[in-house]
Amino acid sequence: MIEQLIPAYVEATKSNHSYEILRSFEFDGHEVAWVDTTYYLNSDTDMEQPQHDYRVMCDCDFTEGIGWNLGENGSIYTVFGKNADACSYRPLALQQRRQELREHLEKVVGKNDNPSERESVLFIVKALEELVVIAKDHQMIEVGTGAHFWGGYFYLQSIQEILDVEWKHVHMAMAVLYRMKKLNQNGMVVVPYTEPPAPKWGLMDSSEVDGYRLLRSLPTHERMPHVWKLAIHRKSDDAVLAEVDLEIDYPLEFGVDQDDLIRSENKLKEMLAALTNTPPTE
Repeated sequence: MIEQLIPAYVEATKSNHSYEILRSFEFDGHEVAWVDTTYYLNSDTDMEQPQHDYRVMCDCDFTEGIGWNLGENGSIYTVFGKNADACSYRPLALQQRRQELREHLEKVVGKNDNPSERESVLFIVKALEELVVIAKDHQMIEVGTGAHFWGGYFYLQSIQEILDVEWKHVHMAMAVLYRMKKLNQNGMVVVPYTEPPAPKWGLMDSSEVDGYRLLRSLPTHERMPHVWKLAIHRKSDDAVLAEVDLEIDYPLEFGVDQDDLIRSENKLKEMLAALTNTPPTE
């Protein structure tokens, strides 16, 4: 068991970490646990706050030849193909924990057996809020703290797997929580809501036609409206004569799509034609 293995591990590896078992699971005499590892970033512990790493560990982590070995210079290394992360009991612990969380969330939130889409989304909204409370209390939700590394609580995949709900309802629930200014996403990580930076468009290009300047600008950050800023200025004094927002159909992660470019060009032609009272040119 882990507590019996820790002293020999600490002595052999000269570890200055301390380990507290917060939740334990046992499978065929093999212990899997949710562990709080306390450590310091340097040796000056009197002047530094302790750091905490919460994750699933098991007997394997503290067993020589499986979780660790010592090199000739005393450094710790793991055995390829036999490391503790490959332990077959860890998925069983996660499966058991997720079942507990599912039952807890359904009890607290009050799941309807035959919900409408609206009721399903509201159920996930409330479940997400409760799961954030659990995450803040450092209780086990996932096998590690990867989401915490990215400044969040847990991965969105976890709520989908715990509740066994449709992905579209998960995304709709996150949209609701964003509008409520409670939660946001960083990729697939659920993070606290923060106020977005002020909208700012960056000029993509400009052209000149018969004394007018035609400008196309794009959003500069992902939390802005997903629209073009199209404008026509008078060349002589740069006065803004016309300006419009045009929705962008395709995600901008890989650059502007050709269809969006064509739509924006055509829209600028329409705007110029309206200013000059002439039909737009092809």
